[in-house]
Amino acid sequence: MLGGFAAEELREFLASGEKLRFEHFNEPEVSVLIAVWNKAYFTLRCLRALLAAQERLEVIVVDNDSTDETAALLAQVEGIQVIRNKVNEGFLLATNRAAAAARGRDLLLLNSDAFVRPDAISAAVATLRSAPDIGAVGGRLVLPDGKLQEAGSIIWSDGSTQGYARDAVPEAGEAMFQRDVDYCSGAFLLTPRATWERLGGFDQIYAPAYYEEVDYCLRLREIGLRTVFEPDAVVDHFEFGSEGKRGDAVALSMRNRRTFRHRHATRLLTHHFPPAPGNVLIGRHATPARARRRLLVMDDFVPLNSLGSGFPRLREILAAIAAAGWSVTFYPTNQAEVDWAATRREIPREIEIVVNGGSPGLASFLAARAGYFDAVLVSRPHNMATLKQTGGADILAQSGTRVIYDAEALFSLREIEQARVLGTPLSREEADGLIRSELALCAGSDAVVCVSEEEAKVFREHLPETAPVPICVLSHPTTARVGAPGFDARHGFLFVGRLLEKTAPNWDGLLWFIRECWPAVREALPGVTLTVAGRVHQEHEELLQPGVRLVGSVDNLGPLYDAARIFVAPIRFAAGVPIKILEATAAGLPCAGTRLMARQMTFDAGVEMVAEDNPEALAREVVALYGDAAAWTSMRDAAGVRISREHGADHFRQALRRVLDEPADAFAKAACIRVEETSADQTHEPQNDARRIARVAEVWGGALPQPKRSSSRASHSPIR
Repeated sequence: MLGGFAAEELREFLASGEKLRFEHFNEPEVSVLIAVWNKAYFTLRCLRALLAAQERLEVIVVDNDSTDETAALLAQVEGIQVIRNKVNEGFLLATNRAAAAARGRDLLLLNSDAFVRPDAISAAVATLRSAPDIGAVGGRLVLPDGKLQEAGSIIWSDGSTQGYARDAVPEAGEAMFQRDVDYCSGAFLLTPRATWERLGGFDQIYAPAYYEEVDYCLRLREIGLRTVFEPDAVVDHFEFGSEGKRGDAVALSMRNRRTFRHRHATRLLTHHFPPAPGNVLIGRHATPARARRRLLVMDDFVPLNSLGSGFPRLREILAAIAAAGWSVTFYPTNQAEVDWAATRREIPREIEIVVNGGSPGLASFLAARAGYFDAVLVSRPHNMATLKQTGGADILAQSGTRVIYDAEALFSLREIEQARVLGTPLSREEADGLIRSELALCAGSDAVVCVSEEEAKVFREHLPETAPVPICVLSHPTTARVGAPGFDARHGFLFVGRLLEKTAPNWDGLLWFIRECWPAVREALPGVTLTVAGRVHQEHEELLQPGVRLVGSVDNLGPLYDAARIFVAPIRFAAGVPIKILEATAAGLPCAGTRLMARQMTFDAGVEMVAEDNPEALAREVVALYGDAAAWTSMRDAAGVRISREHGADHFRQALRRVLDEPADAFAKAACIRVEETSADQTHEPQNDARRIARVAEVWGGALPQPKRSSSRASHSPIR
């Protein structure tokens, strides 16, 4: 179908006399190498797609003695280099020939039936240059039917290959994270020219085509370079579009597979798994990334900073775990779709995010990956409840997966405090029952994580001594602002927080402050302004008082932090640790709020922050601090020292390491899962299976960490 449309486009283009004009660069960033043989309609679409690319390109087309309209097409293209062969020498030799003529810093191998999307090349280039040990970058290949051809590829121990996530939807979570892979298809493969020349390009033994890019990526690994799959490099690919006649690709692949297997026999034997559905999940990562520990993290939503409510803390946890070398999968229990643009800005690209699972799909997801994860971090009590109610906890227990309960905050404490503030206090028995009910959720967990020492004490007091659980404190990391403006350069007050729910602590606290404290502050400080940043409920008239300025959601809070003199956090009921105070203090702002906020921060009232529950007293202390430069500076410095000591990035990383790096005797399993053996129809000799698997196991240090199932379909040849 696509071929018919493309042929009509070619006819119209040739008849119009239109020119395709590529800009000439004396020093191109990327040389695009395209080998063509007939099917000029695909070449036209390929070149048109390149015109929308964002890089400084040099385009080199090698015409392998085409007999169709290719010559006429290329005559209407300006600014490219055309090399004309007198015979069809195939993809491999034509690509080597084009590379020898290239001037770009990087080489992009591109099939004529591969059509890059506008940002594909720039995304691949950014990834290639992000680390010195990256030798090649490939992308997401999308077929004409809208399904994936591959999201990186796997090399099996018998030399066969498999495109990962084939037939999945293009934005399936398993295809949307960056990772090291065995190889990527030569339909779109970016590599440094210097590296290409170091390896001598494609090995001519694979001529005319197929397995040359598999061999190239394996040779990259042998010299210590990685091949990386970049999900944002998206290419529409008409698979088999450049094939000479039907069946050529399969025949050539099978021939070259034997050559490849013979050349790399030792590495295939010791570093690659047998081709089986149960080995796909671990096989999607290249060695040595396969050996990384694997963590599943569960929470309501992808933790973007704008969500507040503890999600910024989880975002930092994810980033720190990924930086520590773990392979991380994030499972949102209450989010059907993912905003990938926003996610890319805040979440490390190498983190896998599960899409369209949610709470209803949790049990089936865990069953499909039973034994794959070393540990699971479950955030918030209702998600731990869901894990147990759906049978997910039983699945994890059966596979010996370590479960870490991240309480995020003791929500029962917030309910108790809220009832007191609203004038309906709970009895001691009722309050104790709420706490015990929430803490019961951690039964069966291997560790509990709290955000503050205050809440950790509650866990220790209420958990039964007969079932001791390690309890760790993991707060929110902060980095003090260097060179923050001083007292004289600042004016006004600042509040930051989400204000979309009128029953939430932010709304209650801000409204209380505006009604009960702000009039007295304005009377003492005429003309002073309270700036309120954060998304606001559409019915917010009661917040619109004299001197109160609502600025809505702000992407960069830095200028607001630098401009204000005092940060206000008048929260009357809450749990956990007030991240807003941590961030304001780190930005160089002294804070004023309730005594609850001081307790949660373990700040001394009057020393590290202003803290009063009486509105008149709070207003009086705020006004005094606002006008006293010495007291303002002393409080800011004292709070800064405190958070640097207790909430600094190093402290956070060390605490997280203690959470994840459990003692060996506390967790014996270490995700040891069997490797599925190949079926009887595989090409290697069955009698050698036991010896081969034993040797692979020896390399991996014992039992091999392998998943049990995958929906990915195998394709045992590197078809472009």
